[in-house]
Amino acid sequence: MSRIRRAFFAPHPDEAYRAGVRAMTPLAFAIAVWWLVTGVAMVGAGMTVPIAILLSLTVFAGSAQLATLPLLAVGAPMPVVYATALLVNLRFVIYALALRRDFAGVSVARRLFCMLVSLRGSRYGFR
Repeated sequence: MSRIRRAFFAPHPDEAYRAGVRAMTPLAFAIAVWWLVTGVAMVGAGMTVPIAILLSLTVFAGSAQLATLPLLAVGAPMPVVYATALLVNLRFVIYALALRRDFAGVSVARRLFCMLVSLRGSRYGFR
């Protein structure tokens, strides 16, 4: 096993974990392309590269980034930008309600981590 492969597929006692990593690895390309598309759109709209990176790191959904981008570009009031992002992200409330029974009895920290992972994957068709 090569050194790079060992770094990404570290030994883990749980075969399901390794299977999950193998299943998600091909999607890394699609995720990278999405980051590139949103980054190019943000810089093309007049944002600096550091601001575009900051926005990518702080805004959870790429769809919210793209929905608010034209508003930011024309100097819309921030309450309008926030309301737009909120409305676009309301789908996550529906996801959380659909998954709440699956997380009954699980610690808050684990629930937050699992929700982050499952909601991020939902945009790629995984649940």
